[in-house]
Amino acid sequence: MKRLIITVFALALTSVLFAQNSKTKLFGMPLKRTGVSLGIEWDRVQNFSAVSFERMAGLPSLSDDLGLDADQADIYSGYCENPHLRLQAAWLTANPKVELHTSLLVVANRYDGLTFYGESLSRYDNYLTMNSWGNEIALDVALVRRLEAGPFALHVGVGGNTGYSFLNTIDITGTLQAESSISSLKSSGIGRLNSSDYGDFHIYDVEVGDGITQRVYGQLGWSVTIAKRVEIGMEGRWGYGYRWHFDGSPISTNLRSLGGIARWVLK
Repeated sequence: MKRLIITVFALALTSVLFAQNSKTKLFGMPLKRTGVSLGIEWDRVQNFSAVSFERMAGLPSLSDDLGLDADQADIYSGYCENPHLRLQAAWLTANPKVELHTSLLVVANRYDGLTFYGESLSRYDNYLTMNSWGNEIALDVALVRRLEAGPFALHVGVGGNTGYSFLNTIDITGTLQAESSISSLKSSGIGRLNSSDYGDFHIYDVEVGDGITQRVYGQLGWSVTIAKRVEIGMEGRWGYGYRWHFDGSPISTNLRSLGGIARWVLK
């Protein structure tokens, strides 16, 4: 997986470097800036619960099999971690203050998790954790207006992206007394049940099919340009979207993104 992402990134970076030397244009718009953005995205599932995992995996009886309440009463804590990398290019439109930004977005090891304690799982003595893991490559397009004052700039824009999600899995772990709940899933023939050497920790893995993602967002950022060639700064995005694994059904998401940027300004 890491090799795949590195290969895709290297090919994209090579194409950007070539574009700098060849004065590439996109639909008549000259290339102005190229660079990268690194940061974290919180692509949070709305009303996150065991039902969300049901819809991801296409397993409509998952909550019942695990003895969990669909109304979130059993949820003790939740997690969402989505480190991202963007390889960016900015193109000048007919309005010199407005740019079209195109990006290759890579999200590796997207993680969403919930830990449950409830009536069926005595708190502290027993627990059940559900985690989903996935990867995504997406094309991101945004229209951005720059407000400049000397080397400083404020950028405001709107955009969206469409991506492909792959190598997705859901794992369910629990202590010994949660074994009966997890074992009920094994009878369906989906996934596998593993036990540790101590016999008190159980893992159930479910493979989730590939899927697509889409989001729309507003973005706000700032930057400073050094020696008229190197631009550094921060940018954030706030929006909404969905994920749709082909084995399941669409789930709505809230996008919250923050990243640092570094760009090379072309003459």
